[in-house]
Amino acid sequence: MNTGERNVYGRTIWRGPRGGEYTINPLTGRQVRTFTRPTAPTVNTGVPGFTRTRFIAHTYASHHVYKKNASGRYYAVRVEPNGRPKAPLNASAIARHINVKNQHTGEIKKLSEHLKSNAAPVAAAPAPAGSPPPSKAVAKLMKLGSNTYITKTGHAVNRRGLTLWRLSAYNINKMKRQAFTKDSKYLFKTAIPYFNGANISPTILSKLKLKNSDVNTHTNAYPVWKSRVYFNKHGELHYITLNGRKVPVSKDEYWFKLNNKAIRRTKRAIGSVMNNYPRAAIPPVSPTPVRPRRASPILLNNMMNQIYEGGRGSNINATRYTAEERNVLARRLTSSIEYFKQHRNAKKAEAAEARIQLRTVNGGSVGARLLRARAANANERVGYYDDAVRAYTRGLRAVKPLTGNVTPRARAMAATPNRFTPAPASVEENIIYMPLNRPHLVVKTPGAGGTIYINPDTFTGLLKNAARVNIPVANVRNWLRKARRDFPNEPLFRHPKNRSKNVTASHIRFSR
Repeated sequence: MNTGERNVYGRTIWRGPRGGEYTINPLTGRQVRTFTRPTAPTVNTGVPGFTRTRFIAHTYASHHVYKKNASGRYYAVRVEPNGRPKAPLNASAIARHINVKNQHTGEIKKLSEHLKSNAAPVAAAPAPAGSPPPSKAVAKLMKLGSNTYITKTGHAVNRRGLTLWRLSAYNINKMKRQAFTKDSKYLFKTAIPYFNGANISPTILSKLKLKNSDVNTHTNAYPVWKSRVYFNKHGELHYITLNGRKVPVSKDEYWFKLNNKAIRRTKRAIGSVMNNYPRAAIPPVSPTPVRPRRASPILLNNMMNQIYEGGRGSNINATRYTAEERNVLARRLTSSIEYFKQHRNAKKAEAAEARIQLRTVNGGSVGARLLRARAANANERVGYYDDAVRAYTRGLRAVKPLTGNVTPRARAMAATPNRFTPAPASVEENIIYMPLNRPHLVVKTPGAGGTIYINPDTFTGLLKNAARVNIPVANVRNWLRKARRDFPNEPLFRHPKNRSKNVTASHIRFSR
């Protein structure tokens, strides 16, 4: 603040905010705290405790403006005709917004504007005294401000290496863009921001096989902070970083990760404005409601209705079950099949034991009749459990069909030895009576009553109808190798001549 006084060299004396007085050296521009006032006062105020200023009230020319030394407030003091001022004992401080006149220049404006124009010039802020230089680790980082550095991972630190936690994500993004502008190879690839506009080179889009959309996504905290979305030929959405790298919108690499709901909304927005967006990739207005999974007893009862009501020749419709329900049915049916097999084997052993005991007793005795009834009842239960195994296996193959894929390991396996004799030249295919191919399949099931010969294409048809697996004819040999190794005793289809027997992979060989 200008005190209105001058030193012996005529330089203006200024007063700082803490009350200290100084002058300014016009050659160096530095503040000089030591100076000498003139012996005689420059202005005789005539009012003790007040300093007369060069201003007079614009409305009343007889009122001069005085400043009180103690409080620094300004007063309008009336000057008597004899030139002596009247002490402002009852005067009140004047407002700084009133108009006053500068006696030296004649300017008329508000007192606050006069004081502002007379304020001391702001000297250049010197470097903070005692600030330590940055450490060697910080000196290697990119400098963005006087006390701000950025790491390769995109974190802002000060000259002491401490992280600046108070910076918002929006400001950090601006700092990353500034760092990429300075050096495009400084930041790590995961720290490089995304494009936020359409000003992207067509060469980059052609290289990434992406197309530009007219839709931007924004963060929840800063709606004005946006990134442009791009899509490929399948309708999948991506961002593009400033260095030309595409990032899926669902990847948690930056602040613009989209959840499933936001992705659906964005795809619909792009599809509504872009004619070249794939129509098949546009999701419906509302997703199809997911049906809750039915309980296991309900699913098993539904499967039993399909197995027994339609008869053995009917097909089981597995599309009425969801993927989760098919897994539940496969687990329940597998456990039930194992249960029936255990009871079937137990009844077989019971019937065999009764027949063995029958040999040791008199055939006309009561004990012999009881043993024959016991064996007959056990055999009846064997048939019941065997039928249950077949029926449940049909349902299991419907919800969990055998795979027809042939692994490279199966293709590279050594040739399986052919232990069964091929059919003579005059024998045709047993099933449909047609000429046999060379080589053909030789099926020999124990207890089925003879050997049958079938062509590979007939074998694929039997598997497709019974086991629900579709195998190309060229893959039959390799598939059988895998089946004999992975599930050799899995029923593939019913024996064509003896319907009570199942044909498994261990029963089938290629002819020589």
